[in-house]
Amino acid sequence: MVSYSDFSPQRLRQLLADPNRSDAETARFVLHYCLFHLVVARQSAISQMLDALRFDLYSTRIPEFGELPVTCIASDVPSTLPPDEAIIESTEISGRDVFEEIVDVDAVASLRDPFKDKLLELISSHGAA
Repeated sequence: MVSYSDFSPQRLRQLLADPNRSDAETARFVLHYCLFHLVVARQSAISQMLDALRFDLYSTRIPEFGELPVTCIASDVPSTLPPDEAIIESTEISGRDVFEEIVDVDAVASLRDPFKDKLLELISSHGAA
């Protein structure tokens, strides 16, 4: 999920779980998520740039946030999480409650490059090997 630093999904979860939340703060979150969605939807150059870098930019809905549009970014390169024990050990050592995913090296080797494929097809259609 992509968000402004002060409007993280974790903070939104906390806000929604707080029975004493203010309407003004809730409205600020809704406004920021909707504006982010609108900018991404209307500025095709952002999506085109990320697409060229092999990132997929899209908006979706997450049940816990209702109809609020959430902007996400995904990579063509799949990643995995190690076993829970490794994550726990890593977070205990680092002192941080986050863990980076691990890139699937085999998947990187099998990535297709549409631009390269189009060029090879064009070359092949003109009789070149």
